[in-house]
Formats: sequence, structure tokens, C-alpha cells
Amino acid sequence: MPSEPSISGITATISGAASSLADAARDAWRGAEDAVGRIAAETGLTAPTSASRDPDGLVGRVRRPLERHAAALRWSRFGPATLVPLPPPSAEDPRLLLSAASLVQSVLTEMAEHRRQCEGGSSAGGGMDGLPLPPVTLALVGAAVWRYLHPVALRDVCLSPYCVMEQTPRADGIVRLWSSTLVHMDVVHLLANLSALLPDAAALERAGGSGAFAADTALLAGLSSGVFVAWAVFAKEVLRRSDPYYAVGAVGLSSLAFAMQVVHGESRRGQRVLLLGCLPLPAPYSWVPGVVLSHVLAPESSFAGHMAGVAAGVLHSYIVRPVLRSVLRLLRGGGGGGAGGAAPRPRFYGSGTTSGRPVQGSGGGGGGGGGALRSALKGLAAQVLLMAAVVGAATLASRRGGQRSVPITRWRMR
Repeated sequence: MPSEPSISGITATISGAASSLADAARDAWRGAEDAVGRIAAETGLTAPTSASRDPDGLVGRVRRPLERHAAALRWSRFGPATLVPLPPPSAEDPRLLLSAASLVQSVLTEMAEHRRQCEGGSSAGGGMDGLPLPPVTLALVGAAVWRYLHPVALRDVCLSPYCVMEQTPRADGIVRLWSSTLVHMDVVHLLANLSALLPDAAALERAGGSGAFAADTALLAGLSSGVFVAWAVFAKEVLRRSDPYYAVGAVGLSSLAFAMQVVHGESRRGQRVLLLGCLPLPAPYSWVPGVVLSHVLAPESSFAGHMAGVAAGVLHSYIVRPVLRSVLRLLRGGGGGGAGGAAPRPRFYGSGTTSGRPVQGSGGGGGGGGGALRSALKGLAAQVLLMAAVVGAATLASRRGGQRSVPITRWRMR
């Protein structure tokens, strides 16, 4: 009998000592990392110009292995294990009230639209009549809320380019392309992203059907995260800026929201939308004020993550989706028009819709395809030029304001 309590006491002592040693190791590593960072900053070791001048010299040879080992420790179980949800913001925070009001307005608007379509007898909604939102959109919202209510270590799920490219097993790194999308830093982050996502997601699902929308959602989420990782790799290898690759961990739905906004805007090319209910803007370019407003209201948000979502929407609308349609047509054997029937009406496939949009005003002649291709090329060029202008303006503004790169201990929001 007396041996049992002694064994349990020894076990508790050992586990407590192991926990204390782990905490001490984390504290020691963070202190050493901060000291090395201060020394490197004072000596100019972290300046991009020095590495780009002499990438294969002493600085480059010493810096690269140090960064790799630091990243391996940072993203290991000894790294920072911040949990979400974080403490909720104060009720007096104007951003909380604004994001909550915007989300309520989005939900009420979508419910009214759904009721209008049901009363009009439209069956294009691709959803169950008893639901307030289309089913896949509702499931996406529910997944984001569920993930927020169940704390998870940001270190384990965030979109870290280093982990995606080098984590072992490799599948764990690849899963981050999607797992990071549902994680949010606080209540304001969650509500703001949901209010931005809902209008475009619901409209796309009603237009294309739930099955196609689910596939497009998975594709857009992976594509936007992939663009984010590709940019970090480019910055490390070409621009000699390693922080975006080794030190950044991004979370949030906003990349996917911007991607859907671009796709939905392309499906309404030629139409205008009202910004803040009064300023008319071309629908394909409605993402521009969204990017600007998000960084005015939340300066800590990830500009690279938002632009990755925009780039994913453009790639999806003009390259990925048309290629997939062409492959499916070839596999089905339906590419030819020599069956003796009437020639199919020309359709514009660069618009981001599920089955193409009929080209208005074309009489079914042979010139419709060329006109649609020219229109698609013009739209693609306009989007690329606008993206370049936004990135250039943001770069100039950050240099003029003297902003430094984000510290490696800070999480980024998308």
C-alpha cells in the first residue's frame, strides 16, 4: 500500500521537472534569438542590400544556415505556441461594432435575396430552401466559427512558407494551405472576414450550384495560399529577403474572400457596383477599395496575403478554369462541331462563371470566338496592370512612411 503514493509522487515530480525544463529551454531560446536579432540589426547583417551585394560571401554563408536552424526551432514544439481564440476585444472597440453590423447586414441581405428567388420560382440557387444561406457557404461559415471556438496552436496550423516547403512529413506542410484559412486571431478578425466573404460566396454558389462551388472554394483556397508561398520563395531567392519565408505565419479567410470577390466581379463584367452605397465602380475592380479599406482599418493585416487572394482570383478566372473546361470537353469527346447540328452559340469562358456566359450581341457566327478571346485578354491585362499599380503604390507608401519589416515574433492576419 505505501508504495503506490510514492510512485505517483515520483511521476508527478518527473513530469513537473520536464515541464520546467521545457519552459526554460523556450525562454532561453527566445532570449538568444532576440539578442542575435539585435546584434544582426546593429551590424547590418539583416539588411537586404548587404545580402544582395554579396550573397555568396561570408555574410551569406553564415546567415543562411543560421536562418534555417532558427526556423526549425521556431516552428518546432519549442517555438511560440500562441492559442486562439485570444482575449475578445472591448465592446467599445469601433471595429468590433462595425464588423458585427456589416456581418448582420450581409446575412440579412442574403436571406432577402434567397427569399426573393424562391418567390420568383428560380431554381438556380443550388441550395435547400429551408436554409438562410446556400449550404456550402453556410458550412464554410460554420467551420470558421467552430475552429475559432476550439483553440489551436497557431504554430501548428498557420500558413508558414517554410513549413509548407520543408516540414516533415511533407503532407503536414501541404495541409497548411487549407487549415490556415479557417483560423482567426480574434473576434474582429473573424467577423470582418465573414462579412467580406458572405456576399460573393452566396452569389457564386447560387449561380453555379453547390457542387461546383465547393470544388471552386477548395481550388481558390489552395491557389491563394500557394501564391502566398510562391511569393515568399521568390522574395528569399531573388530579392534576398528571408523573413517572409522563414518567419511569417498567416491565418484567416480574407485571401479566399478576395479571390471570390475577383471571380464574382469577373462574372459581372460590364456591370457596376456601389461602394458604400453611393460610389459606382466597375464590378471586376471592386477588390481595389476592399484592399485599401482593409489596410486602413487593420494595418496589421497581411498585404501579401490579400494580394495573393486577388492573384488567385485572376488566375482562376482567366487560366485555371478555362483550361479545366477545355480538358473536360476533350475527355467527354464533345469538342467538335461536325455532327450536323447547329453550331453552338459563342460563350465567353474568362468570366469566372461555371458554364460560361453567352456573348451578348453575337449572332452565332464565326467571329464570336475571336471577340471573346480578345475580351478575355483585355480583362486579364487590365487586372494585371491594376494589381501592379496597387503593389507599387503600397511599396512607395511603406518606404515613404519608413515602415520596417514585421518582427519575426508577430503573427499576420489575412
